[in-house]
Amino acid sequence: MSENKAVIRILSCQTNRYSQYADCCHRKGAADTLAALRSAVTAAGLDHRVRIENGPCLGYCSVGPNLRIVGHDLLNGVTPAMIPALIDRLKTLAD
Repeated sequence: MSENKAVIRILSCQTNRYSQYADCCHRKGAADTLAALRSAVTAAGLDHRVRIENGPCLGYCSVGPNLRIVGHDLLNGVTPAMIPALIDRLKTLAD
């Protein structure tokens, strides 16, 4: 990989709606998904190309946890089990 390639930004919704009836990414396991993603990015050697940020609400609370690969994809219902496929996608984008 070239040193001058753009960084891939991922926004991870961590929004916690305080109403007991509100859907939100936080209540659907966004923290576990984020931890798995950070670990997998490092294990894949992509941490110099991928920047993961706690993002704003992405507007799809009912189908969260949600991630946005800025300029590429909006992913809904992301679980730790889905992270290997996401890493494959990031490797493709990083090339």
